[in-house]
Amino acid sequence: MTGSYDSTMVLWDVKNCQKIGDRFGGHDFVVWDVAFTPDGTQVLSGSYDGKACFWDVDTTSKIRCFDMGFFVVGVGITPDGRTGVLASTSGIIEVVDLETGEILRTMLNSDAPFCMSLSSDGHLAATCAASGDIILWDVITGQEIRSLRGHTAPASRVVFSADGRYIVSGSGDGTGRLWNVADGLELIRFNHAESVVGIAISPNNHTIATASETGTLRLWDISG
Repeated sequence: MTGSYDSTMVLWDVKNCQKIGDRFGGHDFVVWDVAFTPDGTQVLSGSYDGKACFWDVDTTSKIRCFDMGFFVVGVGITPDGRTGVLASTSGIIEVVDLETGEILRTMLNSDAPFCMSLSSDGHLAATCAASGDIILWDVITGQEIRSLRGHTAPASRVVFSADGRYIVSGSGDGTGRLWNVADGLELIRFNHAESVVGIAISPNNHTIATASETGTLRLWDISG
């Protein structure tokens, strides 16, 4: 699923790169982030229209929307498919019941987040902010765990490793960084030399990919 600046979403067949069905329409501004339920039957979207919406994939219809009031810059779904985590530039992070629409807990980030990532077990969330800090949160208790400090420009992307042991982040300072979740220490720094707008880590934790705003993609071997 891709979200677009034209306020729509498109479902794709990744084997043949073909669009599947009709576009998902209903947001009023840029769709910034999307996340599937584990079974792939539903999807959660976050938009600059201030809403996070939960959709039925087969019918492309909305199940419900959550009004965050400000740009929604990150969405995630827990492994049971029932709980959503939503982050907006207001600094509010909400944990919601996707089935009932109930807000389960609210976390307040004093540094307005630019993005958010949820760990694979759904227990932790990480937000990135204009200060460059990465904030680690306990989704179950709603408590802030720690700040990961080191970026010298706004952090633009943050991703957990598949096993939840590491976080990788990208920033306007031209670097990507690998962090240890357990103690918040910076382990490795990658000098992309251009503002990093995309970052990913391989499932085996051996390779990191960084992408820049000029279209450059670089791969980094961290297996050693």
